[in-house]
Amino acid sequence: LIESYLSLGLVEEAQTAGTVGHIQIAAIRREVRRIARRVRRANQRRRGGRLGFDFPGKTILFGVVLATFLLPSQLATIPQFLFMSKLGWVGELKALIFPSLASAFGVFWLRQYTTNALPKELLEAATIDGCGFLRQYWHVALPTMRPALAFLGMFTFIGAWNDFMWPLIVLNDPAKLTLQVALSQLKTAHGTDYGMLMASSLIAVIPLLLIFALGAKQFMAGITEGAVKG
Repeated sequence: LIESYLSLGLVEEAQTAGTVGHIQIAAIRREVRRIARRVRRANQRRRGGRLGFDFPGKTILFGVVLATFLLPSQLATIPQFLFMSKLGWVGELKALIFPSLASAFGVFWLRQYTTNALPKELLEAATIDGCGFLRQYWHVALPTMRPALAFLGMFTFIGAWNDFMWPLIVLNDPAKLTLQVALSQLKTAHGTDYGMLMASSLIAVIPLLLIFALGAKQFMAGITEGAVKG
């Protein structure tokens, strides 16, 4: 129906003007058919839920993820240590890196941000322009989510950098201790070297300042990139 209306309207306008021949009319019809196919394909993908990852039970799954906020992080220390022991990662830095890569807060934060900052109309427009799923993610969704990803990266890094209890439990090699655990060992029963303690604390703050500077730059760079132009 869209194709017929558009093609008839364009052809009548061209014939009335008297400046378009049969070759141009055929090209217009081909272009109209191509646009109609893209519109139909976009509608099919939207109904199929491919743009928004709509699937049955996603609300229940999201509620289960949010329910983990009610549990203190210390409650998972023993099961997490047993899991790392089975993997053979006790005493390794991998036991610090992999558990902090994903969190319930990260899922909640990115879900809430994309719900407001990434409308379906933007993805539908990208689909009509011929973008597949990967191109939509790389050229449309990722630039729009850059401020949220920058904040999540800073939040995760600061939490992992300042963590004291988990590295103290899982690391048993003095050569692999984190800076926070090493700082606590500067205070002994025989006295405290406050000069060394203050210098080490200053060194511990420098990476946080660098991460904040890089994250603030990403905030400003991603505010308008990927947004809909009015």
